[in-house]
Amino acid sequence: MTPLRGLESFGRYPAGERATRVRNTRFDSWGYCREAGRASRHWPLITRPNITCHTSRIHHLLTLESLLHKILVAFLFSIFLVPGAAAQADDVTAPIHQFIDGFNTGNTKSAYAAYAAGNISITDEFAPHLWTGPDAARAWAADYDKHAKATGVTDGTVKYGEPTRKQIEGNLAYVVVPTVYNYKEHGKPTQEEGQMTFVLRRASKGWKISSWTWTGVNPHPAK
Repeated sequence: MTPLRGLESFGRYPAGERATRVRNTRFDSWGYCREAGRASRHWPLITRPNITCHTSRIHHLLTLESLLHKILVAFLFSIFLVPGAAAQADDVTAPIHQFIDGFNTGNTKSAYAAYAAGNISITDEFAPHLWTGPDAARAWAADYDKHAKATGVTDGTVKYGEPTRKQIEGNLAYVVVPTVYNYKEHGKPTQEEGQMTFVLRRASKGWKISSWTWTGVNPHPAK
């Protein structure tokens, strides 16, 4: 062992006792270094990779620091993220925007996810005009594509505004949204002003569409 002078002044050791470089040592529960079964109040100077001294006190401090970090992260999550997610889940217009945005961008997976489980109902201007049942959304989408191909309709998109009526009663909601349906018919820009009327149900993960109806004016050249 190689004596190390000058560390007594830190108050770590009893007067007259010098710090010592220690090899192949371990610490007891109080952080003192034990060598060959004999405890001595020596401070290990760790300078070589083969020396592994770990104190339970340092371990406890690191564990406490990690625990406090986790608590802080959870606290910040509850303040900033959870209320935002809860507010979005409680927004009755969120699934309406999700469905229409999915239609506009061709994201059918997102559009279908806006619907409630079980039977739903859709009423639109093209035949057969009414779709009901668990697969109504997919049946409506298939008939829309058939109608579009038959009539030369392309580039269909729906613009929507803020609800003109929003009524919530328990787990049911009635929402009316102003809309403008823009598309091309045989290459000519066409539009229809109208509105969509939605009935929504509150599910475990927020509001979902149970029914919607399109009501609009006759098609006319886009302004």
